[in-house]
Amino acid sequence: MRGGDEVDYRLIISDEYVRACGEYIENQGKRFDQFFSDYLSILQELLDSGFSQGQIYYGLNIFVECAEEIKGIVSDTSDMINNTTDCFISDIDEADWFIN
Repeated sequence: MRGGDEVDYRLIISDEYVRACGEYIENQGKRFDQFFSDYLSILQELLDSGFSQGQIYYGLNIFVECAEEIKGIVSDTSDMINNTTDCFISDIDEADWFIN
């Protein structure tokens, strides 16, 4: 720093921006889960109507079973992130009140 320059230690956090980020992440997570569910439905249709035996059938069946296990995780995680942004805003507001 040059002599005579003062440092501005004020920090401004935009509640609206933080909320918008949390909501965006939550919405994207829900969209991803919908795409993933649609994809799994297509794969299930292949299993139900396409072929009923062989290595491809068994491999695809195992894949679908495993994929079903993780369905909803992205949406749950994005919801958690959105809730975390709300808690962050509350914590900042509380700290700001305490400082002032």
